Amino acid sequence: MSVRLSNWESSPKHAQPLVHFALGRKPGCSTRARNSNAADGCSWDYSDAGWAGAGKILFAENPARAKLCYQNAARGRPTLNGKTFVADNGHPLRGPFDSTEWTNVAPSANYAAVKSLGFNTVHLYAENFDTTLAAGNRAAQVDLAVEYAANNGLYIIICLANGGKNGDYSLSYAEAFWNFYAPRYASQTHVLYEIQNEPVSWGPPYNSASANPTGAINLQVQCYNIIRKHAPSTPILFFSYSVLGYGGNAAAILGDIHAVNTAIHGNANAKWTNEAVAFHGYGGVSNTQTVINGVIADGYPAVMTEFGTVSNAVDTTFVKALESMGVSWMDFQGIKTADVSTYVLTASLFHDPIKNAGICWKPDYGSFPC
Repeated sequence: MSVRLSNWESSPKHAQPLVHFALGRKPGCSTRARNSNAADGCSWDYSDAGWAGAGKILFAENPARAKLCYQNAARGRPTLNGKTFVADNGHPLRGPFDSTEWTNVAPSANYAAVKSLGFNTVHLYAENFDTTLAAGNRAAQVDLAVEYAANNGLYIIICLANGGKNGDYSLSYAEAFWNFYAPRYASQTHVLYEIQNEPVSWGPPYNSASANPTGAINLQVQCYNIIRKHAPSTPILFFSYSVLGYGGNAAAILGDIHAVNTAIHGNANAKWTNEAVAFHGYGGVSNTQTVINGVIADGYPAVMTEFGTVSNAVDTTFVKALESMGVSWMDFQGIKTADVSTYVLTASLFHDPIKNAGICWKPDYGSFPC
C-alpha cells in the first residue's frame, strides 16, 4: 500500500507514533480504511496524485489500521463575518455542550439527534486542570467527540475546563493541554479551540492588578502562541468571560484585547482574522448584549460559549437577543442525560420553548425551528 504521510506526531498514549495521512475513497464505497481486514472490497487511493477525499484526515496508530475514520467530509473552516464566527454556509454556530472531563463522550446518536434541534455545533469541555492526571488524559474520549462531530456534519469547540475551580486556572496545565491537543486536531477543519473556561472571577478586565487571579492575560498569550505554533489555521476563542456588566464593560474588554495584541503582535490595535472573544451570559441579557455590541462596534468579533437555563429550560430571552445580534451561541444544556446541566434532547427543555417563543433561524439540517 502506498501511503503519503503528511506529518508525524509523537503521542504518549501510543507505543508507536501517531500518524496523520490523507484519506481517499471511491464513490459508492463505505468509509473504511483499506487494510487486511477490509470487508467491503472497495479500493482506496493513497497514491501521491488524485486524492479522492482531499481534506479528510485519518488518524492511525500505523498505516495498516484506522484509529478514526470519518464517515463524512468534515465541515469547512469557520470564518469571521465581522461579528462572529460562522459556518461554511454563512450560518451562525449554535449548539449544546458535551463534556469528557469526568464522563465519557455522549453517544454518536446524540450528536446526530441535535441536528434536528437546529444545531450545527457542539461545545466540548474536554478536560479540567483540577486533577492530578497529565494533560491528554481524556484523549480517547475527545477523539471520539471530534469523530462524532465530523461524522454528523457538526462543528466542535474544544475548551479547557475548570472542574470544581471556576474562576481560576493553571498556566502549566493549560500549556501542557494545548501542546497536546493543538497539533492533534490541527488539520480538522470542523474544530475550534477555546483557550480556557472562566479563568478569572468573574469578568473583565483581566489586565488588572485586582483581577482574581492575576496573570490571565499571560495565560491567553502563552496558550495562543502554543496553539498557533501547532495549528496555524484553527479558530481561537479568547478570554471566556463569565460575567459582563457591573463594571466589566466593553472598554474593559478592549483593554484586555489591547494587552493581548501588544504581547502577541506588538500592536495594540491589531485586527483579528481568525480569533474572537468568548463570553458567557451570567451578567444577564441586557448587560451582556450592551457590552458585546460595544466590543463588536470596536471591531472585534465575539462568540457566546455558555449561558444558563431558566427553570431548567433554555433561556429563550437570551436566544432572541443573540439571534438579533447575529452572534454565534452555545447553550449550557447537555447532550447526554448524566451531566451537570439539563438534557437538551428533552422536548420540554429546548424544542418546545423555542417553538412556543416563536424563535426562528434557518437550520443547517431539517426544518426546525423554521
